[in-house]
Amino acid sequence: EAAGLLERERRLRRQLLEERFAMIQRQLLRHADTEGTETARTTPASPPAEERSEGQTWARLEGI
Repeated sequence: EAAGLLERERRLRRQLLEERFAMIQRQLLRHADTEGTETARTTPASPPAEERSEGQTWARLEGI
């Protein structure tokens, strides 16, 4: 049972991190549109979450 709960927690944490990352991206793009700059659109997007490990995702988002 404990292993199942740990796996569920891991999935929920990943989902939260992915949603937070997507929300931050939307906010940055919205801000770029209101500022009249295209810089955010020319910056390459980060790889999809499936291509990053959970630790890398957490480390990247933890500082935001």
